[in-house]
Amino acid sequence: MTGANGCGACNDFFMLAEGPNVHMPPDDGSRERIVTGAVRAAKTHVHVVAGELRPDFYSGHRFCGALEEAHWNTPELNVNILANLGALTEGEAIQNLQIHNDKLLRLLKGIGNKNVYWAERPPRYHFMLADGFYLAEREHNPGSPREVWYTYKGGKLTGKYIRIFGDMTRDPLVHRLDLDGI
Repeated sequence: MTGANGCGACNDFFMLAEGPNVHMPPDDGSRERIVTGAVRAAKTHVHVVAGELRPDFYSGHRFCGALEEAHWNTPELNVNILANLGALTEGEAIQNLQIHNDKLLRLLKGIGNKNVYWAERPPRYHFMLADGFYLAEREHNPGSPREVWYTYKGGKLTGKYIRIFGDMTRDPLVHRLDLDGI
């Protein structure tokens, strides 16, 4: 199977970039600072693949503030998000966004160059890209500790992950949300 729950191009999914790779520190607040700093600095694109959009992070003031600032500085910023939203229908997915990620939803509605996808099952692989910033999590069970690595010199690897994101969106269990219609 390809896409959200597997990817033909992802056999060697957890790849590290050339150059310095950093093991992400435990969840002591530094992860949030590192990720939001990369999002804030983005000039071309942000890609997020997450099992869920944790409201405390994705609708928090740091992430939303960073994304809003990046969009303000670069209105043509391309924002792409794929996550399981705990839904089996588009209506449920939008309702869950409104309930759990209202701040993020309101922000995304104001961004013209965006693509938001919901997966009927949590994506197998989780990663984030913001221009040259690359972050990947090793595969893990929901709620369990995860090994996370990142680099600011993603180079060719960033392009490969953008292609993987595109492959994931073609999975029949992944659907694009029309946020402009709500």
